[in-house]
Amino acid sequence: MKQKIKKLAYTIPLDNDYIHDANIVVAKINVPSKKDKKQTAISISLNLNDDTKDITHPEWKVIIPKRKVKKLRKALKKICKD
Repeated sequence: MKQKIKKLAYTIPLDNDYIHDANIVVAKINVPSKKDKKQTAISISLNLNDDTKDITHPEWKVIIPKRKVKKLRKALKKICKD
């Protein structure tokens, strides 16, 4: 019997002229709801390892419900086309 190992977090390294040593971390999390069911959400965080004086927060997080991920993908595709 084969078991599938699911990766729960993905790290995307960022390296450009403005930001050095930064990562985007996308993870799947379970959020408890009122009806004793666990809802799945997606956490997108930006981790800045660079010591710049302009940026006051080294990390930002956004939590998106799983049912809204499709709309987020469509919006990102539309932005990238232009």
